[in-house]
Amino acid sequence: MQKRRVIIFGAGGSGRKVFQAHAKDLRYEIVSFVDNSEQAWGELFGLPVFSPEHLTAAEFDEVWVAVSVGTSMVCSQLESIGVAPEKIVIPTEIAVVVQSRILFLKRLAVQMQDWDPALCVAEAGVFQGEFAVQINRCFPARKLYLFDTFEGFAGQDVAYEKEKRIQAGMFRETSEELVLGRLPHPEQAVIRKGWFPQTAQDVEEHFCFVNMDLDLYKPTLEGLRLFWPRMVPNGVILVHDYFNDRFPNVKQAVDEFAAEAQAKTLPIGDGISIALIR
Repeated sequence: MQKRRVIIFGAGGSGRKVFQAHAKDLRYEIVSFVDNSEQAWGELFGLPVFSPEHLTAAEFDEVWVAVSVGTSMVCSQLESIGVAPEKIVIPTEIAVVVQSRILFLKRLAVQMQDWDPALCVAEAGVFQGEFAVQINRCFPARKLYLFDTFEGFAGQDVAYEKEKRIQAGMFRETSEELVLGRLPHPEQAVIRKGWFPQTAQDVEEHFCFVNMDLDLYKPTLEGLRLFWPRMVPNGVILVHDYFNDRFPNVKQAVDEFAAEAQAKTLPIGDGISIALIR
């Protein structure tokens, strides 16, 4: 049986997990990775990591989309550079993660639908807006605060990290216009561009749901400290990447804050996120 040649899109934690799950699968030959982030280019597991433009000249049977956030954007990107839709595959491991988070959010929104309509929702760490779209769709009548530098990781936050692969400017491939253009209810969105949590210091509203996808120790810890007193009873802060080995300091920040505030934490079943209940 001839093996199918596979290129994995995503050299982060999700891409690593997908590779490790299928490296010995005799049906496939994983030949390389591609990633949008220039900092990821080079080598991973002994295989080259290229820019997505490499796909225009590469030989492959399938491209596996291995990102936990932004799967639809990546699929659209692949099609825009000429990858046939039938060659684009979302591995089961990734589909389960994405759908679990969305289902959690949908069920939570139903539980909160009769809560005070003045309560807001927020996301800190928006990137290209994949999950912001879901928040905006599930909470269509609530004001949605979106906090991001829209220029990638800030240098003062990266300074707290020990992992050399984490560099200032990572995840800069985004813009306010890109995110607003994707939202189903953009009129509800309030963009706060700049260094977080400084951009949230003057926010006086209270929140029922906040998603934090900041990846790094310092903004995660300070973000929890900022949002916690602004959460209503039984409000939920969802922290992405708690179980992601690529960003281990997220877990450190959450555990430190949970002990400090005596906050309850609960995994949501997507294998990567944890919820804090006020």
